[in-house]
Amino acid sequence: MYDTFNLRDATVLMVGDQDMTSIPLALLSPSTDVVVVDIDERILSYIHAMRHRFALRIRPVFSDLRITFPRSLQQRCHLVFTDPPYTEEGLRLFLQRAVQSLVRGEPTRVLLAYGFGDRQLAKAYKAQSVIHSLRFVQHAMLPDFHHFEGAQAIGSRSDLYVLEPTTRAFAASRDVSGNRPIYSKGHEGPNTDTRSLPSELLDVLREPTDWLLVGNPLPRIAPKQRVPIDTFIRARFVNTRAKRIVVNAYPGFASYLLRLCLHANADHITVIGTWRAVVKLRRQPYRELVLLKYREVSYRQAGNAGVLALAPREAPDLDAIDSVMTQLLRKPAARLGSAWREALIRHFRTQDVVITKNEARGVIADTEIGSIHGESYLVELPELMLFRLRDAVARTIGLLEGGPLEPSIPC
Repeated sequence: MYDTFNLRDATVLMVGDQDMTSIPLALLSPSTDVVVVDIDERILSYIHAMRHRFALRIRPVFSDLRITFPRSLQQRCHLVFTDPPYTEEGLRLFLQRAVQSLVRGEPTRVLLAYGFGDRQLAKAYKAQSVIHSLRFVQHAMLPDFHHFEGAQAIGSRSDLYVLEPTTRAFAASRDVSGNRPIYSKGHEGPNTDTRSLPSELLDVLREPTDWLLVGNPLPRIAPKQRVPIDTFIRARFVNTRAKRIVVNAYPGFASYLLRLCLHANADHITVIGTWRAVVKLRRQPYRELVLLKYREVSYRQAGNAGVLALAPREAPDLDAIDSVMTQLLRKPAARLGSAWREALIRHFRTQDVVITKNEARGVIADTEIGSIHGESYLVELPELMLFRLRDAVARTIGLLEGGPLEPSIPC
């Protein structure tokens, strides 16, 4: 990758099962911006630790590609390396997300790792059919490029495809459906019922249905309006139209529960997920973030599912840090740096202190989170960064309250 492509000042995206490739690439090419998108918080935390240890230009970003692709990365990348689930649906989804990340009007490539066994020619044909249907040009296929320990089902190896999107590839990747299972086995396999909930929990929701349902449909319940999680995250208007929001992330999208609680602005919010995922919201450090916006009303559990009802937090006297955090969380549709900057300015205005936008930007950029994720959106931050956000806000307040700031350019 380093020897073949001109990566100077380029942005390279890693998505899939070979995220750790980002570390040697960042070591070899320090001028390259490397971005890793994953749903696994452990991987994101490890990559962040390596970034800090070796001073690497790597940005770990959270996303479940079945739901959405990070807005901050759309049309920003020049090269994508992906090792998707080895199913037809998984391959299609990951390639479509790869195309969504690519800049337009410049040379771009997608490097695809994909494997099949010696007796799985039908699987290979389906994979190449997906590549063709998404309007890629295949420049090369390097057989047996990757070797694994285990993975006997694919002969312990995979091939490397070098793909270039045509102009039609962008149209073919515009509408993405992540509703179909992308894994062949496990709790997300094709035989999993992703919408069944214990009936006793459904009874909790049998009240006037003038609420907005976010996520999967609920059996025998017809809300006033339903939107997918992706639409809810992207559409700003949704947050202000519903007095009550019900989020159904059971069972496959539970990783978004914390982010959806922080993203939602509603009079009441009810979250549904696996009981383990819902209970996490009631424990530290998750609870500290949730309680900045909401207070707990009730919790019920049945079988593998849990339902947590939240109401707006009453307006107590907040200290400076929680005041800025609360104002920051009220603007989930804004980029983190912008929401943070405006929250600082508003807070100091209440103290009859005027700070400029550039002063606010300067102290935000002086924090690790601000320097890495200033252009990201709240839902894209790994949990590690969300848990450290309050300390970073405290640092910016301290810097602005402290000694004289460097001269700034008037806005």
